[in-house]
Amino acid sequence: MQLIEDACHENEKVLTDPPPFITFDEFGDNSLSITLRCYLDHTDYRVQVTSELHLAIYHTLNEAEIVISYPQRDIHLDTTSPLDIRLHQTPSSV
Repeated sequence: MQLIEDACHENEKVLTDPPPFITFDEFGDNSLSITLRCYLDHTDYRVQVTSELHLAIYHTLNEAEIVISYPQRDIHLDTTSPLDIRLHQTPSSV
């Protein structure tokens, strides 16, 4: 959470008063749900700053060697009989 806060403080559009705050909301099925709340002096910057913060947090976590894992799905096939596999080719657009 400190790394996320540090990334937030580096963005010049994020206000320091009121200060940003981060909450650990819940354990998800495959995640920890963390929310960052921060304030801007103008709502016109919301989309831009959201993107900038996402990138900054991503890079900050990578630099700290914190890996964000994504859920894996296993597919089990019934192989008691031959599988009918067909390849379909879509027409190419010219």
